[in-house]
Amino acid sequence: MWRSHSMFLLGASFLASPVFLGVVGVLAVAVPVVLWLADRLRPERRRALSYSVAVAPLVDVNSEVRDRVKVLFDGQPIAHASLVTVRVRNSGSRPISAADFDKPMRIRFDGGTATILDTPDDARVPRDLSLSLSETSDGVTIEPLLLNPRDRFAVRFLAEGSGRSTPTLSARIAGVERVEREATPDTRADQSSRRAQTLTSVSAILGAVASVAAAIAAFVVAKH
Repeated sequence: MWRSHSMFLLGASFLASPVFLGVVGVLAVAVPVVLWLADRLRPERRRALSYSVAVAPLVDVNSEVRDRVKVLFDGQPIAHASLVTVRVRNSGSRPISAADFDKPMRIRFDGGTATILDTPDDARVPRDLSLSLSETSDGVTIEPLLLNPRDRFAVRFLAEGSGRSTPTLSARIAGVERVEREATPDTRADQSSRRAQTLTSVSAILGAVASVAAAIAAFVVAKH
């Protein structure tokens, strides 16, 4: 009985010791950092192409005033229009060469019509990335090109029509099962915020464990 009591006091003393509290404190900092680095540096050991779509409404003329209000684009009246930005990137860890494409990439709009506006330089990485585009009746084709890991570009369209313009990108690329559609920037920001909250929670839980253990150990030691 005395031995069991001594072992209990020894364990309680260890929980209240600077060594134990120091280890828990280090874990409270190290674990969230390791989880964050693992998420940021996780390699994608594959060839991958991804795209995202952002739609910003520009014009929506109400039918009741359409006869009195006119909005022109290149001299032509439009009643409904949106600015659509399609961002394309090599999201894998291996280069995609022009020879890897079975045929040109294709951005296609379902419903309505779309006109190419530009390929913004500030969205092109590297800046000297050369694009060759051909407009089609329902979108655009992009000729095969070299895309190294993290290379990216964007194409902006003026999409006409009362329905929501939802373009899709298709491509046949050697070693790529399918082209992935990514979340919009807002959704990615929400996901990053949730990950940050998770890491903060882990750190808080470890800190709480250390505090509770210290309090219990101190109480037990004081009683005995």
